[in-house]
Amino acid sequence: MDLTQNESVRLLWPFRSQHYSAEWVAHFDLWILLILLAGVLLPQLLALVTEEIGAKSESPRGRLGAIIALVAIVIYVGGRAILHGNGVAMMEARTYRGELPRRVAAFAESDSPFHWRGIVETERAFHELDLNLAAGSSFNPDAAVVHYKPESSAALDAARATESVRRFLENNEIPKASVEETNTGYRVQIRDLTEQREAHSGPRVTAVVETDLNAKVVRQELVWDQK
Repeated sequence: MDLTQNESVRLLWPFRSQHYSAEWVAHFDLWILLILLAGVLLPQLLALVTEEIGAKSESPRGRLGAIIALVAIVIYVGGRAILHGNGVAMMEARTYRGELPRRVAAFAESDSPFHWRGIVETERAFHELDLNLAAGSSFNPDAAVVHYKPESSAALDAARATESVRRFLENNEIPKASVEETNTGYRVQIRDLTEQREAHSGPRVTAVVETDLNAKVVRQELVWDQK
């Protein structure tokens, strides 16, 4: 179940530190919760009815409800997997402001099985989209929110070579860097685009590197970003 979620897991740790994620279901999936609740509560309700009419059941209470709930979850996750493949294929087949996609990802949203969040990386930018995969829905790549990549610079290269950024990149799937000029040099901040939609749920880790005017690193750290 962890492997099917948006958030990645180190499936082969400690032998390999690589992260894996199928991105089929949201970290908190409302529909899976409802299926589990139905699997628990409906057998209890049926048991009360049978007790009222004096019937006795020889099988353990809740077994049938548990089996049905687990089968329903397997079917639900399988349907999500098909929708995920459809969303990725749809984004890969389009161009974005004249550029071809280099990398495409689709992340499940909790409110509806047909609602997904897409991120497309092109040469110059990241494009963030709301996807509706229901039958008959339209897809407009020009409606994406665009996050432009910073231009190549000595400060950005120096930041990428630091230990803090290396550790950050090991644990984040789609990093987005920003470079800001300060009075004493440059400030490079790297966030994970996959976590922006869920920023309201709490702070997220970002990598911050500060350099002087000659791109020499003077400070590096992983911090909690409250935005």
